[in-house]
Amino acid sequence: MWIINAIIVHLLLLGSIFVIYFRSPIITGLQPQESIYLEAPAKRLVLIVTDGLRAESFFRDGCKDIPHLSKIMLKTNGLVGVSHTRVPTESRPGHIALIAGLYEDPSAVTRGWKRNPVDFDSVFNRSSRTYAWGAADVLHIFSRGIESEQRLLIDAYDHELDFSGRDKTYELDEWVFRRVRQLLTRKRADLVEQDKIIFFLHLLGLDTAGHVHKPGTPKFLENLHRTERSIAEFYEEFERIFPDGRSAYVLTADHGMTNAGSHGASDTYETETPFFLWGAGIARNASFKNVFKIGKDLTRPLYDMQQAQIAPLIAALIGTAPPMNNIGILPLEYLNVSLEYQAHAAHSNALQLLAQFQALLATHQRGFFSSFLLSFKELDADIIAHYVANMEIILKNGQFERAIISSIGIMQSALKGIEYYQGYYRRPLQLCTTATFICWIIYCLQVLLGQRPLVNSYKSNLMLTFKQKLSLITVCFFLLLQRVPFVVGFYLLLPFLVWLLLVQKQRLSLMPLLRAMPLIHLIALVLCAELFVYSFFERRLISLGFLIYTFFINLRAFPVKNLKFYIWLVLTIVLAIFPLLPPSVGYSNLWLLLLGMCITVLRPLVVKSHMPRYVKVTVIVCICNAFLVRYQHAQQGGVFFLSQTLSWCFLIFVCLAIFYHKTHVLKQRIEYIFSF
Repeated sequence: MWIINAIIVHLLLLGSIFVIYFRSPIITGLQPQESIYLEAPAKRLVLIVTDGLRAESFFRDGCKDIPHLSKIMLKTNGLVGVSHTRVPTESRPGHIALIAGLYEDPSAVTRGWKRNPVDFDSVFNRSSRTYAWGAADVLHIFSRGIESEQRLLIDAYDHELDFSGRDKTYELDEWVFRRVRQLLTRKRADLVEQDKIIFFLHLLGLDTAGHVHKPGTPKFLENLHRTERSIAEFYEEFERIFPDGRSAYVLTADHGMTNAGSHGASDTYETETPFFLWGAGIARNASFKNVFKIGKDLTRPLYDMQQAQIAPLIAALIGTAPPMNNIGILPLEYLNVSLEYQAHAAHSNALQLLAQFQALLATHQRGFFSSFLLSFKELDADIIAHYVANMEIILKNGQFERAIISSIGIMQSALKGIEYYQGYYRRPLQLCTTATFICWIIYCLQVLLGQRPLVNSYKSNLMLTFKQKLSLITVCFFLLLQRVPFVVGFYLLLPFLVWLLLVQKQRLSLMPLLRAMPLIHLIALVLCAELFVYSFFERRLISLGFLIYTFFINLRAFPVKNLKFYIWLVLTIVLAIFPLLPPSVGYSNLWLLLLGMCITVLRPLVVKSHMPRYVKVTVIVCICNAFLVRYQHAQQGGVFFLSQTLSWCFLIFVCLAIFYHKTHVLKQRIEYIFSF
């Protein structure tokens, strides 16, 4: 019966991750703000997203790899800087942050990343017309929930134009520029008269080149040189078609990439992307802290911005309201507009953020006990009403600087309030999940300490005392009156239920555990567990925790300083070095990868291994297959069907072998599992 309990508890604990961290930040039922009634600085905006281009590749060696864009920087005196993304550093979250001002809806991971599982607003919805070119997986993210089918016009290439594993990845970008020119030639007369238009160019070539060839390689740089030259040529042609000086340009990237050609994590190469703003409505200078070089001697200001701030900036440049779900604060200093326009744009941004805060506040206040619970003190309904009434007077009297200061202050408070109420139950959920873990650990330790007879005598009827029943009913009653979401309420009750079902029902005690484990061992175990938790934020702590625990459990080996001891000591130190190295070192260093394969093969032959011969043969075949796949990838070719079949067969074999393994000796079972 304890196996069934284990499966159920672990599934519930796995689900707690989604309940705590993967809750949607999208607030429904909002209404869009009105567009800015003043004339916008730009009639049209070109958004160019170079997928996968990291800041290092853009600014490397005095921008020597982007000579044509460097000339545009000097000619237009635009703003160049670094945009900071958030994890996960993937294409979908990056584009949503750029175009919707919203950091990815994490609940989408449970319902598919490719197509949009929920409706959210974007600058495309607020524009009068948006023309988009690029990869279908990215463009169709924004097609759902569009208010008018004619507002977003998509021209996407299909999967036949997939250049993964080929040399000419830049042809993906050339396809986009060719299609844009065709549209401009065909609809030139109509486009000149329209305003609030967005041209969105998604350039996937650099991302593909980075994955296949890796950043900084000749093939990657060839793609970068062709793409940046094509952007410069497109800009010159666009200016000839629209010579009125009312075009704004935003060039940026959705995410960066590591040296190994991967992305998705929080490495600086992945989270820092370049941006280049120029054209109508863009300021010629602003406050800055750093500089970058163009060539060897010429320095230019290096600006800084959060990725979600680009969406309200786009909206302000073409005179529309920010997207309803935007959480970015408009960088006013990057706008070359009047104080009056800045004041109205900031006020529109503030009202949009306040609408989200008010929706969350109203949801919280529906609970019967909300007045007795903690609330966000920095902002409430009265403060919001005072701000709205006061802003009408300030704007009417022409006190635009004062209006800007008030809007910035209320926006910062609104963001704090949104984060506060979106994570209102996060800390209680974390505590309850921790308590559930502790209850389950106590149960498992009792099983390991030899109380199996008690565990196996499982009674079908659960007898609760009057106090336990009263406590359970009281907590449930509180959760219902407070209108806590059902899933949240369940996980708040979970430690109490696990304690009743698995611990108290078995009449298990903590005393055998305390007697079996010395206090110093318990302290060492707790310290290593804490180090393990912090290693999620600082991976180098894995080395420290490994050394502490390894030396502690092998204290008896230190007095006996023989050859075996020194071999053990050297191997321990070598293993502790690996967490200090970059995560991609094993992938990028072929010799290190081969050494690891050889050690894996030789280890069972050197030590007294309890693995069956068929397991050793299977592992050796799998390692050879891995080397073959690595070679195929290095040659930029596809993986053979035989290699794919062997990989899937090995996965199935591992699951079946572990499940049907007969030994009950803990050491042998652990060795058997880790042999795979």
